Parts: sequence; C-alpha cells; structure tokens
Amino acid sequence: MKGLSHFENKTLVEILTHMCEMIGVDPNEVDFKSQSWFTEHTWSENQQDEFRQWLIDYFSVKKEGKRRLRDIARFPSLMNKQEINKLTGMFLLDYGWRCKYE
Repeated sequence: MKGLSHFENKTLVEILTHMCEMIGVDPNEVDFKSQSWFTEHTWSENQQDEFRQWLIDYFSVKKEGKRRLRDIARFPSLMNKQEINKLTGMFLLDYGWRCKYE
C-alpha cells in the first residue's frame, strides 16, 4: 500500500510529507510499507542539511516540539538542543533518502 494513509502518528506523517516535498515526490506514490522505501529516491547534501535543520527546528519549538518528541520517538520531552540534534542524525541515518554527494 502506497502513501501515508496507514500511519496514525500525525507527527510522523508531517515529517515524511516534508521529506517527500523537499525532493518533489508525491508522498502518496511512496510505498512506505516497503522495507527499503527510503532507498527509492535521493537528495543532495544541501537538501539533507536543509531537512536536518528543519527537523531540529520542528522538534525545538517550545511546547509543540515537546509533544512532537513524545509522539515520534517516545523520548523524554525535556531534551536539549544537542540531544535533538543527535535524534535528528539518527533519523537521517535510518530513514533519510540516499544522499548523492557532489
């Protein structure tokens, strides 16, 4: 089944939608149930860095960011900037698009 309709987690849907939009891919065309969905597309180093900063900012917004952290990773809501940066790096390593280095 392609698309995001099977995800119940709103935070995850927002993150994956943004990932797709950054590279011009319709999220409804990505088979997120596939074990290797994140290998189907690529992005540049700049796009990856831009996404990394977006995700850090997404999790860093005061009250809303704390809720998002609990939703996505079941991490404590009191994470500092360094811990959020580490979480973002782990997400990119596990689920980021393949990076094409220029």
